[in-house]
Parts: sequence; structure tokens; C-alpha cells
Amino acid sequence: MLTNEEGLCEHHFSVSHERGANDRYMVWLPFRDNNLELGESHVNVVARLHKIECQLKHQPDKHQKYVDFMNEYMALGHMELIPPEQLQKPPHETCYILHIPVLKESSATTKLRVVFDALTKTASGISLNDKMLVGVKLQEDFWSLLT
Repeated sequence: MLTNEEGLCEHHFSVSHERGANDRYMVWLPFRDNNLELGESHVNVVARLHKIECQLKHQPDKHQKYVDFMNEYMALGHMELIPPEQLQKPPHETCYILHIPVLKESSATTKLRVVFDALTKTASGISLNDKMLVGVKLQEDFWSLLT
């Protein structure tokens, strides 16, 4: 049984997904039909990014892994540089998402991963996640796995 929002999210996926270049699937973000207005996010995200970069100056190994990850992300086409004219758009048309490098030395495969924080509030107090539909939970509940 799906909730109304889960059903809307499933429908959105079924009508908007497509197979793109290199046989990769693409889907448009499933926005809720609400009147929540995103505010300006660029200033806050850039300030937090500078703070992360200052912390990385004291951790050269982590910094290099982070730079390598971001370069690979760009080479794969998962992100692109923002043209200067894009920064001039009204705040509600663009939402910048902070990304945080997380290092796990004990990992055998991926020692560094980057976490994207779409919960960060914009100037209006609304986050990108606040505007998104929530689909069906695909992973089993942790408590049920333990019992």
C-alpha cells in the first residue's frame, strides 16, 4: 500500500525517467506541488564550503582525495562549472547544495565519499528536501533486520 505522496513519486518516476548518454538512466527531481519558495542559498553554501576547505588545509591526504573525487565527478559528467551568468538568476530559481567529504580509512574500497546536504535551509528557511516528494522506502527497516 502506497501513501498518496509515494504514489505521486512513483508516477513521476514512470513518466519522467529516460535512458541518457552512456546508457545511464536520468530522472527529473520529484518536486512537490506546494507553494514553498526556496530562498537564496549561494552565500550560505559558499561560506560553509570555505570552512570545509580551511579544515582540509590541515589534512593534505584527505584534501587530495577530495580533489580527486571532485575531478572524477566532473569528468563523469555528474557536475559542471556554473557559468557566471547563472549566479545572476533570482534566488528561487537556483539551489546550491553543500557537499561534505567523509573519510573512512577502514574502508577497503572507497576511503572517501562525498555527502550532499540537501537539508541545508535557504534564506527563506526552506531546504531543497522540503520541496521534494518522498518515495517508497526501498531498504528494510533496521529494527526489523535486528529482530
